[in-house]
Amino acid sequence: MRQTEPREAKMQEQKSVRHYDAQYGQFASDLYALIRTDAFGEDIGQNGWLTSEEHDLFIKWLDLDPTSHLLDVASGSGGTTLRIARLTGCSVQGIDIHPQGVSAAGDAARRQNLSGRAAFQVGDACRPLPFRRCARILNRVCAWSVTMPHSSTIAS
Repeated sequence: MRQTEPREAKMQEQKSVRHYDAQYGQFASDLYALIRTDAFGEDIGQNGWLTSEEHDLFIKWLDLDPTSHLLDVASGSGGTTLRIARLTGCSVQGIDIHPQGVSAAGDAARRQNLSGRAAFQVGDACRPLPFRRCARILNRVCAWSVTMPHSSTIAS
């Protein structure tokens, strides 16, 4: 099997990242909010097929409070991440590979006056994460969460 050249791999990665550009570019529009409300009964800023009831279950499992720190892997446009911050009072950090999603998330945090407890950055979760401290990790796509006992397990 031929090994992928670095340039080829980069081009493949860029193609997969661009898939979400249009969605994130229009995420805050009234039309997208109306579609989410119609599809799910409530617009909680979700990017996929997540209902508010399912999201509330994640929040319960995570057992967050105002002293907690949550890392949301693949946070997208940050809607559900910010909902967690609002409902629990915890601090949240989102990481996503899509710059447009991260930009939309930062804009939403500012609009919701959550910039003091919410931060978002571009990053690839397949690589070592640059975070020193975090109490919980959430990835709704895989529906898993873990408690991190030592920061060394998430930072290199």
